[in-house]
Amino acid sequence: MKQFTFLTLLLILFASKFATAESLTFSYKSYKEAKSAENFISFEMSSTKFGIITTSFTSYVKEFSADYEPHQNGFKNVQVKLKPTDIDTDINARNEKMNEVCFESSKYQEIIVKIPVLPTGDQTVDATLELRGESFPVKVETHVTKDQKNDLVRGNATLSLKELKIPDPSIAIAKVKDEVKVKFQITKTTLQKQ
Repeated sequence: MKQFTFLTLLLILFASKFATAESLTFSYKSYKEAKSAENFISFEMSSTKFGIITTSFTSYVKEFSADYEPHQNGFKNVQVKLKPTDIDTDINARNEKMNEVCFESSKYQEIIVKIPVLPTGDQTVDATLELRGESFPVKVETHVTKDQKNDLVRGNATLSLKELKIPDPSIAIAKVKDEVKVKFQITKTTLQKQ
């Protein structure tokens, strides 16, 4: 009987540890829908054409998931997952090149960002970006508010294509700049859904 009670207690403790983890999935049908969504991930880049004309473009992720554990002062064990094929630049030819050359999406089918601790307030947090079969340390600027009425997770990071070992997507007439600005937001109404 003591063994049964101990095993039952152990099972309850084990189950309660994982019962606190939450998972959200965001899915949008089009670039336009992802662009206008309250909850988003975006990538801003720019290129120079013929060495004189600079243009910029923003990509939006059409589907991504966020796994996390609520914590009294924010969140912990945060993981954001997306497929490279769900990053949409609103131009099919650019999407194809990005997937074939930059991400090699047929070989590497997932991008994961891991943040061990995401406290409330304005913080710079350490994260790990798993991309193209490698892990890279990155710094993420975050703003997190969490209370009974309003929860908000917002952030940004500036990344380098070269540091992430992403092949240069430039073409003869357009040189893509190395800097990529990533922005994201998840709001309370979504955080409350199970």
